[in-house]
Order: sequence, then C-alpha cells, then structure tokens
Amino acid sequence: LARDEDAKAVFDEGKALLASKATQYRGLMLVKGAAGRWPDLPAGRAALALLTEYDSKKDRPWEDDDLAEQRRSIAAEARALGDYALNGIPAGSQYEKLKPDIAKRAIELWGVLVSDAPNSALGKEGKKLVAELEPLTRKKK
Repeated sequence: LARDEDAKAVFDEGKALLASKATQYRGLMLVKGAAGRWPDLPAGRAALALLTEYDSKKDRPWEDDDLAEQRRSIAAEARALGDYALNGIPAGSQYEKLKPDIAKRAIELWGVLVSDAPNSALGKEGKKLVAELEPLTRKKK
C-alpha cells in the first residue's frame, strides 16, 4: 500500500474500534499511531483531531486500560533488568561493572509499581525483588 492508503487503513481501523468500550483503548492506540506516523497526511491530521476530541472528554473509560498497559510495561522492564543483574551477567564480563547501575534502575522501576499499589501482586513482587537487588547496588572497591 502507498503511505496515504496505510494511514487511512490504520486510522479507519482505529475509528471502528472506538465504537465499543471493550476495544476503545486499542482503537485510540491505533489512532495515536496514525497521528504519530503520518502527521503530514490527511488521515494523520484527522487522527490528531480525533485524539484531541477524545482527550477533552470527561468520561474516559480507556484510562484504566492505559494505566494497566503502563504497569505491564514498567514491570516487564523491571523484571528484565532485575533478572539480568541477579542472574545474567557472567563473572568477568565487561558488563559486570554495570551491575550496580542496572540493579538501581530495576529498583527505581519496582519503586514506581510498589508506590502505585503496595499490596497488589506487582507491589508484593517488587518489594521482594528490591530486597534481592539492594545488595547489588553497592559498587565493589
């Protein structure tokens, strides 16, 4: 497809998904993608206008889905960095000196999730892993 056909197809699919609350978040993400990828095309400009319209609404049922997606993304990065710091860096590796910084970043990410909902499953997982990662943050002399 040509760029303008791609843009229109993504925008139209996003608009169609906006019709149902169950698919509204997915639709908004497609519309956002069209606006970001093709800002110079009519479909991209229409997508931006539609996003602006949805952003001004008082009823925003998609926000829960957006927060859940952000939590999943943060948790995935925190798990990956934490696992790498705890188990993935071989002794003598050139990356071994980065272990304290990697562990600190994982702790920062878990901190976001713990402070967001300390008694949730992610909050509990984060507290446990922060305790395991803390000793790794100390740089060896």
